[in-house]
Amino acid sequence: MRLRIIQVNETGLETQLNVVRTMIKRKK
Repeated sequence: MRLRIIQVNETGLETQLNVVRTMIKRKK
């Protein structure tokens, strides 16, 4: 169960990084 939660957290972090990158690109 914990392994599945860690995997979800990793994917969530990746999506957050992608959103932050897109926001920075839009600001620039």
